[in-house]
Amino acid sequence: MKHLRSLLPLSILSLFIIVAPASAQNSSAGNPNRGNAVGVMEKTTNTQMMQQQNQVQENKMMMEQSNALKEKIQEKRAMMKDQIEEKKSQFRERLQLIQDENKQRIVENIDARLDSINSKQIDRMTQVLDKLNDIMIRITDKATEAESDGTDITQFNTLKAAAETALSNASDMLAAQAEKDYTPSITDESTLGQTTSTSVTKLKSDLKNVNQSIISARNAVRLAAVEVAKYNSNQSENGKMMMKESKGPSMGGDGMQNSAMEESTMMENDTSTNQ
Repeated sequence: MKHLRSLLPLSILSLFIIVAPASAQNSSAGNPNRGNAVGVMEKTTNTQMMQQQNQVQENKMMMEQSNALKEKIQEKRAMMKDQIEEKKSQFRERLQLIQDENKQRIVENIDARLDSINSKQIDRMTQVLDKLNDIMIRITDKATEAESDGTDITQFNTLKAAAETALSNASDMLAAQAEKDYTPSITDESTLGQTTSTSVTKLKSDLKNVNQSIISARNAVRLAAVEVAKYNSNQSENGKMMMKESKGPSMGGDGMQNSAMEESTMMENDTSTNQ
């Protein structure tokens, strides 16, 4: 009897050890939602990580495209250097055929100013495109953050694609502009005014077309920035700041060309009054 009493606590303890794990297992099995919740959280975390990785890659590509544009413009300028120099040499030879030294000086100055205007405008518009690309990277980051919080950014993705297309078109036009030369093709003194006026007009037209493509890109980027500003009221100030940056004169507005157009007009007046 004593022996049985000494074994009784051990039997109860063993029963508890056996039953307890079974109870815990039954508790977990009886709450399947808990396992599902963990799975959803893991899936959400993985999705967010993939979105962030994709965004980092997209930002890197946009920065590379911006750097590629600068390199492309430099390459085109280098490729055209010999051709332009040859054309300048012919221009200087033909310039000597003009008897009026005052006209020689005016035409030579016009040619130098055409080169200067084109070069300065290309540099300025390249800076504008760099700024627009930078804004696109920043607003895309904001959109990705909103998407991680559960916001539907389908509309932004549509506007982003349109902005990237517009930026690419503007970049192509700007690179093509770097290849152009506006040296007047002098034939004789009697047509000197018309020849130089043609070069001035062509430069104005070409710069206007490139500038218009940048305005289109700026407007497309601005629409994307407006959309992102809607996603989070806490980000509204950031959205306003980026929208302000994307519509200022220095961002590719009509003000960009004012000095170039005014100087071109002055050159036309110089030519017409000295024919």
